Amino acid sequence: MTLLKKKRLRNSAVMMMSIAALSLVGGNLLFAISDTSISEPKVLNETWHFTGSTRQEAINPDFYEQGSSPECDAGAETICEITAPIDPSSSPSNPKPHMEALVNGSQTVEEQILEALDDGINDTVLSLRSL
Repeated sequence: MTLLKKKRLRNSAVMMMSIAALSLVGGNLLFAISDTSISEPKVLNETWHFTGSTRQEAINPDFYEQGSSPECDAGAETICEITAPIDPSSSPSNPKPHMEALVNGSQTVEEQILEALDDGINDTVLSLRSL
């Protein structure tokens, strides 16, 4: 075999090994990148107490104040306390519950409140009270 052919053969072998190594590293890198998942930020719920009395007021965020209420009793006439995230569009100095936030990915806070007025407490409505 001539010297020129040996050099070409050696260069070809080195090139193929380099391509194979890059493919392996690149494939692992691609797998690692595609395997990472970006999770949604967790939404923290707050406790809110209802200050109104009517069904319409129960789904109006202006009738809720942050924190628990000492007025919750064994009555079942209206909402007493709910859990919901802060509405991002409300004022930081006067936060309100986010009525359109999804609860368990299926119903909104508002829908859960209306359901609780008919059927009792649920994932959003923590307690009921007398009027």
